[in-house]
Amino acid sequence: MAAFAYDPSRSGEAAERLIGTGDGNLCVDGYSGYVESTRDNRTRSGCWAHARRKVVFESRSSAPDADELLDMIRELYKVERDAANDEVLGSAEHLQSRQEQSRPVLGRIDTWIAERQCSTPPKIRWGRR
Repeated sequence: MAAFAYDPSRSGEAAERLIGTGDGNLCVDGYSGYVESTRDNRTRSGCWAHARRKVVFESRSSAPDADELLDMIRELYKVERDAANDEVLGSAEHLQSRQEQSRPVLGRIDTWIAERQCSTPPKIRWGRR
């Protein structure tokens, strides 16, 4: 199940109320209030919109190769946009598109970050360890 829920408190307790004892993935921003909600049987995953915003910020502060990373993120967005346009969001066809198209891009992003981590200054996000 996928759901969007808003709670004005931004408390981790809001996530607990929503998902109870369920397991799976909890897609949240980097706010530390959600750490407790993902300790046991849940995986905390990040949001590409938040990640993209950080890359855009870095590109404006003259980070090397930021545009290359933004291009890869655009490829991920295109898969989702195509699924929405084809009205197949959440379907087996959408999952197949993600596996065939998004998974290789995610692998390239992972490699891209790993290759730059040691040679990029720590003031730039992908230079941090």
